[in-house]
Amino acid sequence: MIKFDSKNLENKMDLLKKWFETQFTQDALVEGCNDLAAKIDHRVVQKGQKATGGTFGTYSTKPILVSPKSFERKSSWTEVLKKVKASENSETGAHWVTIKRDGETYRLVVLPGGYKEVRRLDGHLNTNKNFNRTTRMWRNFGVKPEKTRPFNVFIGGTNEESQLKINWNTKREGVNIIDASTQEEKMLTNYVNQVVQRKIKQYFA
Repeated sequence: MIKFDSKNLENKMDLLKKWFETQFTQDALVEGCNDLAAKIDHRVVQKGQKATGGTFGTYSTKPILVSPKSFERKSSWTEVLKKVKASENSETGAHWVTIKRDGETYRLVVLPGGYKEVRRLDGHLNTNKNFNRTTRMWRNFGVKPEKTRPFNVFIGGTNEESQLKINWNTKREGVNIIDASTQEEKMLTNYVNQVVQRKIKQYFA
């Protein structure tokens, strides 16, 4: 006759249940989503790629008004002034303009090449969009457990400024810029399954 230790099994089931209720979100979802967020960050920032494949749109080349405050580096503004000097007799090159706004007078430069040229002068990727001019949005992109919804994790801006920038860029692009690809979602699912399987083996080995 085989004696079945139901009490021992019940204790193990209770331990597994307690883990699900108290640690599953952190051990499986948060850790897995941290890796997912890193993959999304790398794909968008380093490659300018959408979750569905292909790249985001290109930066505008429409002439833009700039001042020293438009640039991150002083050397970038120096280059702009060189462009102005080099095109003194040109109607299409960089040139000075005076505008009035809110009762104030401003002396600005019309820069051919637009925002794409601004990024190039500041040393940033300027082929396809990667939404990383100041780095503030991506620096605060990450994972947060949703306290009011058990077993739910939020991936996005971890502060208000970052999330507002994500929302604004998403609206402008017409596609969620932080969506996960199908492959990335599968990797997350596999990771969560592996964590659960390891925990089951731990309690029932």
